[in-house]
Amino acid sequence: MAVSVFISYSHKDEVHRIQLENHLSLLKREKIIETWHDRKILASMDFKNEIDSHLESSTIILFLISSDFIASDYCYEIEMQKAIQQHKANVSLIIPIVLRPCDWQSLEISKFQGLPKDVKPITTWDNIDEAWLDVVKGLRLLIKEFVNNKAETTSEKNSYNNCIVPEFNEWLLDTGIKFQHRFKEKVLLPDLFIYPDIREVSDDLNLFDNIISASSLTKKINHNCIIGDEQIGKTSLCKMYFFDLYNSGFHPILLKGKTINSANLDDILDKAVKEEYYCDCKDDVINGNSVIIIDDFDKVKLNKKYRTKLVENITNRFDKVILTVSSTFRIELFDADYLKNFRVDELLTFGNARRLEIIQKWISLGQEETIDEEYLFRQTDLTKLHIDTFVRKNIVPSKPVFILSILQVLESFTPNNLELTSYGHCYEYLIVTFLKKININVKEIGTYVNYLTELAFFLFQSKSQFIAHKELDEFRRNYSEKYLTINHQVIISNLEKSGIIIQTDKGYGFNYRYIYYFYVAKYLSDHYIEDKIVQGIFSNLVANLHKEENANIIIFLTHHTKNPDILATLQLEMMSVLEKQAEATLMNDELKFLSDFIQSIPKLIIEHKDPQEERIVNQKNIDAIEYIENGNEDQEDELTENEAYRIINKTFKSIEIIGQIIRNRHSSLPKTTLYEITDNSYGIGLRFLKFFLDLSDKFKLEIIEYIKDIFIKHPKVSDEQVEKDARNTFLFLTYGMIFSVLKKISLSLGSTEAKEVYDKIESIRNTPATILINVSIDLLFGKDINVDALAKKYELLEGNIVAQRLFKESVIQHIYMYQAPYDKKQQIAAKFNIPMKSQLLIDNNKDSKIF
Repeated sequence: MAVSVFISYSHKDEVHRIQLENHLSLLKREKIIETWHDRKILASMDFKNEIDSHLESSTIILFLISSDFIASDYCYEIEMQKAIQQHKANVSLIIPIVLRPCDWQSLEISKFQGLPKDVKPITTWDNIDEAWLDVVKGLRLLIKEFVNNKAETTSEKNSYNNCIVPEFNEWLLDTGIKFQHRFKEKVLLPDLFIYPDIREVSDDLNLFDNIISASSLTKKINHNCIIGDEQIGKTSLCKMYFFDLYNSGFHPILLKGKTINSANLDDILDKAVKEEYYCDCKDDVINGNSVIIIDDFDKVKLNKKYRTKLVENITNRFDKVILTVSSTFRIELFDADYLKNFRVDELLTFGNARRLEIIQKWISLGQEETIDEEYLFRQTDLTKLHIDTFVRKNIVPSKPVFILSILQVLESFTPNNLELTSYGHCYEYLIVTFLKKININVKEIGTYVNYLTELAFFLFQSKSQFIAHKELDEFRRNYSEKYLTINHQVIISNLEKSGIIIQTDKGYGFNYRYIYYFYVAKYLSDHYIEDKIVQGIFSNLVANLHKEENANIIIFLTHHTKNPDILATLQLEMMSVLEKQAEATLMNDELKFLSDFIQSIPKLIIEHKDPQEERIVNQKNIDAIEYIENGNEDQEDELTENEAYRIINKTFKSIEIIGQIIRNRHSSLPKTTLYEITDNSYGIGLRFLKFFLDLSDKFKLEIIEYIKDIFIKHPKVSDEQVEKDARNTFLFLTYGMIFSVLKKISLSLGSTEAKEVYDKIESIRNTPATILINVSIDLLFGKDINVDALAKKYELLEGNIVAQRLFKESVIQHIYMYQAPYDKKQQIAAKFNIPMKSQLLIDNNKDSKIF
């Protein structure tokens, strides 16, 4: 596991910090260290909290010493003082690195072993690289020594080490699902576990900044209660808390709420300790540094009076307590006085950043030390593209169990139904897993599938998510007229037990939307050929593709059928979207209004960035955007009546559907069909882009005036500057929209298998727009960066400075996300005339050095 390294420095020493990180690259790649500094704080984050959190959790703290560091109040009075406390507590190791000659010998940290050799300031060495090499060698030794000493100390501290009962330990390690992985014979919980995010339940529910990792509770445990939906991973979280607390020197005791039927705390603890620890450790566990964890506290079999008594006894006796409860307990939770001193957090489903982490863990499992990083990143991205298709809004919940199940199917599942696509098999597997949980006989599964198909279509026609009890009788009568007699009550009861169906005060409904969509689509697929009514329903769904439910049903329908009529209808409807609108070409005449703007903004440079960190930051930014969008879901019904919104939604839903067909049916569709539907998708995306550009041009003055009204609130800015800033903001937003649309087309339509289709489209269309789309597809789905091939495409854009800028942005974004070798970065820098920042900084530093 990589050691966390915190770098404290003055921003005036930025160039030295970058040099240090460059020299630490190998240590990072070897997973010996991972670094953090304040430049990794996003604009939306709380600056002080981020620094405090990373400082407290760091094993190694590097101070880059200079006169500017000493002059910085924050570095000297806050970071240094906290670090000294951690060093004295043997939590962290302080290592001063002297950058420039200064009077630092009187600082308290001067008594700690510093670097480089003889603490000779970096800038006074004849060869700067030699100085940094000496620092790196010294760091290797100091880190190894400190970590080993700390491990020995922890081992001594855990005198009860190996006290855990084997059977309990085996339960802790169990994932709850039998996963099969080609590189790991037996998959254990720690192999795949990623700490989810939590958000404190308060009045500020809409603040994205309130979201933190659940791992933070192990560092600051007091009295905590965690709310979570079913199957979101509460039990796995409790197990990992047990491991982490145990390994940190605590004595955790993990209780299962459903087994507690008495408020006698001594009896509860005595029974739990016997099950979890060997008897000779009992006194140490109960009387020592203990943490009480109660999983599924809401299932405790006590009335309110004795539940109150139990919690009071626990909190009076133990300073650290963690409870987990189901989301259904939320209302009772706020009426429970006995929990008023508990901090309450909500357990969140996995956002993009967490999905990226768990996918990367799955792919690298069993080969963590040998897997090539560029291959790992590329496979992670391609797999995440598939996973994101499943867990998008209102489909499969983004819970770890679902993500891992889909990963399992994508890797090893052998289909029985050849009509289904690979995505269709994943959905089918998830549904059948629910049925197998309640031991439904394999021979009976067909009956349940048929029942669910009819029920889903009944709800679809009723335009309701729930079937009321009086309507259930009608459904039963209709079903019995069509099919052999079955026991409806038993089937409904079993479906409810399995978790496929839920019962509310509104009646029965599907627990997860993807199951509903799957079976509505199955009904349409099964009856499309012979039923004119179904054909009419399909045509209506396609015509109103801008509506979320319609688009989702059509997507699921493409997983069920290869019917050419369905593809033909989809194509015709796509061609009608903005059919009178010309397509964007991004030729010079179309982008002329952006040329002066592109020449006036800062030139692009290639910076040194850690791909792993950059990828996480990128995904967190996407999470922040999606968080805001999800907060506006209530406006969707109003928006669907807006013509511009309908056009946007229909455009991208059409492209997304065709993209799924390409990925799922590329091997079974003729090349001519693949080409036609892909070319039509390019067309609809580029028609929308032209529509946007025309609309922006039409309302340019109004938009600029609107932006000016925002800027003019700052009285110190001149009218001339306000005018200029407003115009540049408008142009920046327009440029960003062009880039985003091209990226969206590439992501939706791209695949690793259909390159010859994309190449044919480019050769026939032969416009900067199609070149840029295909460059993005090549970078996203190709096996490696082919610099020469990219250079040939770049030459085709000669004289088009806007298109060239868009091209460069795509390439730079790509190399930030992947572990591109330094020589390849140099090739890219040379071919496309993009300077490298680290080299510029080093050169500038050498030029300014006084000998």
